[in-house]
Amino acid sequence: MMKNYLQRRGLMPSGSFLQADVICPFYINDSNKPPKIKCEGLSDKNRLALNFVKSDAKNSHIKLFCAGEYQLCPLFRVIYEKYEE
Repeated sequence: MMKNYLQRRGLMPSGSFLQADVICPFYINDSNKPPKIKCEGLSDKNRLALNFVKSDAKNSHIKLFCAGEYQLCPLFRVIYEKYEE
């Protein structure tokens, strides 16, 4: 219910079917055309994006990190540093 509310407000745009499995707190959304994952930025005024050549690579990243061991993701570690200060 909260996810639908956020989507309607444009705060959490719908992404791929894998979005339902994401547990990373910094994930924002993903797209297939072009294959991309958006994450929280280094400040409140930006976002980080991972661009992929193929959707398969993006989906593998989501399964491994965003929906799995997100603490091991290189972007997670960089973003997390802003909260440690």
